[in-house]
Amino acid sequence: MSVHLSLHGAQVKQFKNALQCLNKIGSELLVEAANGKLVLRTISTSKSAFFAVTFFASFFDVFNIVDSEVVQTGVLLKHVLATFRTKAIARYEIQLDTARSQTLVCVQTDIGLSKRYRIECLQADILQATVDVDSFPTKLVAEVGELGRALGTT
Repeated sequence: MSVHLSLHGAQVKQFKNALQCLNKIGSELLVEAANGKLVLRTISTSKSAFFAVTFFASFFDVFNIVDSEVVQTGVLLKHVLATFRTKAIARYEIQLDTARSQTLVCVQTDIGLSKRYRIECLQADILQATVDVDSFPTKLVAEVGELGRALGTT
């Protein structure tokens, strides 16, 4: 069971911003790829906060799920964010391989430099938060960048 994703240009920045927002809530990234979408989730260590970001297949240049309808795994967010330290990323590719329990990230820069990162997958339970929307009168809708700025201020 594996997933292959590819991004370039502004998509890379948006993906990075979403991961940085998730990192403000929790340290583990729970990944679920199914039905033409990628869902990234995290939960705080005290289990008091839950955050999920959904990317549809149309967001990616390449979105392929192989040998399964649903792929679920977990990785540490700090390891994934470390792959974004490279400046001027032109292409960002992710291969999740749950059979080998690893994630391969390939980063290509504008000047032709190519870096590969191997990230070990965690045994993590994929969480489904259930919220009764009628119980909460407030609804928050925000762009990734705006949400990142809001979470960054104290």
